[in-house]
Amino acid sequence: KATVSVLYWMLPFILTCALGALTAPGIWGEGKPQYVWMRYEDTTPFEVKRAVLYIGAVQSGPQQKLLGAYKAYLNGKAVGIGPGRGECAVQSSSNRENCTLYDTIEVTDYIPQNGTLAVGVQAFHSTGEGQVALKLWFETTNQAVTWSSGSNWKAFTATPYYNPYTTTGGDYDAPRENIVASNLQQGWILPGFALSSSWKNATTSGTAVYPPKVTQPLQIQEGVKPAVQRVNSSYVLFDFGEEIMAGVELRIDMKGYIQVTLGEELVEGTQEVLYPMRTGNHYRYIWEADGQAVFSLHEYALFRYGSLRFCTKASKDACEDDQSVGDSFDLSAWSVRYPWHEGDSSFNSSDDMLNKVWKLCKDTIRVTSLDTTTDSNTRERLPYEADGFITGVSRFIVQSGSEWQLHSARHQFLNPTWPTEWHQFMALIAHKYYMETGDLSLAADNWDILVTASMVHCVNPATQLLDFSTCSRNGTRDIVDWPQNYRDGYVMTDINTVVNAFMVGALDALAILARALGRHEAANSFVVQADRTAKAMVANLFNTSTGLFNDGLLGAQNHSAWHAQTNTLWFLPGYIPHKDAMLKFLTAKRVTGSVYGVYSMLQGLYQGIPSDYGRLALQMMTQCDVNSWCHMLQVNATATMEAWSREGKPNLSWSHPWATGALAAIKEGLMGLRAQAPKYEHWIIKPQPGSLTSASAVFPVMAGGFAPSIKVAIEAQSDRFTLSYTSPPETKGTVCLPLLQSSSSPTLQLDGRPVNASDENGYLCAAVPEGTHEVVLEY
Repeated sequence: KATVSVLYWMLPFILTCALGALTAPGIWGEGKPQYVWMRYEDTTPFEVKRAVLYIGAVQSGPQQKLLGAYKAYLNGKAVGIGPGRGECAVQSSSNRENCTLYDTIEVTDYIPQNGTLAVGVQAFHSTGEGQVALKLWFETTNQAVTWSSGSNWKAFTATPYYNPYTTTGGDYDAPRENIVASNLQQGWILPGFALSSSWKNATTSGTAVYPPKVTQPLQIQEGVKPAVQRVNSSYVLFDFGEEIMAGVELRIDMKGYIQVTLGEELVEGTQEVLYPMRTGNHYRYIWEADGQAVFSLHEYALFRYGSLRFCTKASKDACEDDQSVGDSFDLSAWSVRYPWHEGDSSFNSSDDMLNKVWKLCKDTIRVTSLDTTTDSNTRERLPYEADGFITGVSRFIVQSGSEWQLHSARHQFLNPTWPTEWHQFMALIAHKYYMETGDLSLAADNWDILVTASMVHCVNPATQLLDFSTCSRNGTRDIVDWPQNYRDGYVMTDINTVVNAFMVGALDALAILARALGRHEAANSFVVQADRTAKAMVANLFNTSTGLFNDGLLGAQNHSAWHAQTNTLWFLPGYIPHKDAMLKFLTAKRVTGSVYGVYSMLQGLYQGIPSDYGRLALQMMTQCDVNSWCHMLQVNATATMEAWSREGKPNLSWSHPWATGALAAIKEGLMGLRAQAPKYEHWIIKPQPGSLTSASAVFPVMAGGFAPSIKVAIEAQSDRFTLSYTSPPETKGTVCLPLLQSSSSPTLQLDGRPVNASDENGYLCAAVPEGTHEVVLEY
């Protein structure tokens, strides 16, 4: 079991080693249709031991926001969809070399032995300039056999079936598929299908050369069933029970039209799906049936609820009357997501709300992830850097592997967005990736980008502060928080406390990376500049009379926003002269910032004020104010929302993974597990449990051994604090247990024997070995 667990995320690397680039004829349909069905049928080799499908397709649009460039079938079974985003500067005509990548899909279980195999590809390109290339490789007892795309494939123009009309809206252009069922070539993905004269030889467009994709192929599941409620004879409401990235499928015998509406919420107090969605998406389709009909969406939508309204007359946008239809229909969906392994991580504690928050955040990573980090797959489908950092950290916490984060970062670094701090996140992303994996390639390959993105070139030598009054922003704008109503009245100036704090954090990260890369001179300069800027911030931005950081220069304005405290506690805790006023301020303010901003608050409390032992941080994760994860659960969210409430952001999505910051807070703060050296070769466990009496967790790591993880359990009693842990081989650790009770002579025991320990600001710390052990602090 352990071997299988570690191999699942290594499989794409193993399978692509021998192939390298995919080289095969690119094929499409005659006349450059938007939608095309292509197929090839033959007899499989004798005694197939293994089969692998290598497939790529050109994505639509400059930002590659649509998924279904291809959908692959073997004997009627969907085996893959993609390929998702490439690793190129999508807006640059001079750098598009890695825009189209190929997927590697293990398909052995779908191959008949010495039987007929039909390979089907359902493809889309918004302008008809599409291209699909593939190889199906068979390993047999005596030889290797390969089938390739080529002119011997047959192609059918499928655009009349999908009948595309206008757009689904949001910030991407996906056609609304007003399907006409009578135009379906029923059974075209099955063996033995009789080709009509409408099936032509596929057109070829030269030899495609696609580099491999480092991520695992996306999982596609057919036949996902919702809960169905028959509201009346002409209206059906359905609910998948959670957010789902999927395409609805319907089999029905009727004549007339079906209005299909999808969305993330219901109109309050009704059984109507809210349409259009708050995000601006128009997930409504008008389907036409003329007897036995089969409908299946090509492009996925992200939604939870849906409805069917039956009618005899309809415009392109809506039913115009009602029609009674019986219950003899089959409603389901095909769903897609990045591969998921539930057992990779776990958490449970004595606080029921905290357990629910963990589950909400973990479920969010499961149900919203495709091949690349995005803000959400409803409105924008865009890889923002801040979203990528938080979502990438969350995935490291709940899932084994690192290829998803690597691919996401490669894309993001070449396609920066507009906020200043989002650029500065790039160094944090590269540093986190290195600490989790030990791999320096992400930093090495993008070094100049990371250094420029830190904004260190805009430091004013006279003040040692990042100062945009003397330096061009090059199109960036400070964001502090989003939406703007969560900024706590932050005063934006050219010398911005939050942006300066981010630069200190970015320089600290770059210094570690530079040293590891052998760039010692650069490392030293980053250390010096981070130190100078942190000291300058305390001298020029910290108000000694209030004990708080101003939003900008002292004297220029005297406003101290919530964010000026949380981000300085996160990035320069060792420089702040005293923190009592900041703790008191944050206790009174509670969660003032957004679902993004709360990440800095929790990190700041755990890293900046460890003397609080996580009390305020735990309260903020479990409280039920409007600005809380508890409130999300109260309004029936199944994934984290884009904002704390609909009032806070009326156009929010219900599926925003940047709101999963509680996962990092639980692992790195509450349970206190952090990497002290790359790949957890040296780790620290420093719990800050707040009022918890017990908690246990399993976190995947990339240390030695099969399916490596670190298991941690804590128990707080009146006379002792107990920590149990299991760590991988060839690692070493440090344990720091909190002195939650006053004691004149506390002792620390390892497996029942006293050990030498040092008192480090309210924590008793000692070096501990690998393996399974128990550490007890007696007060």
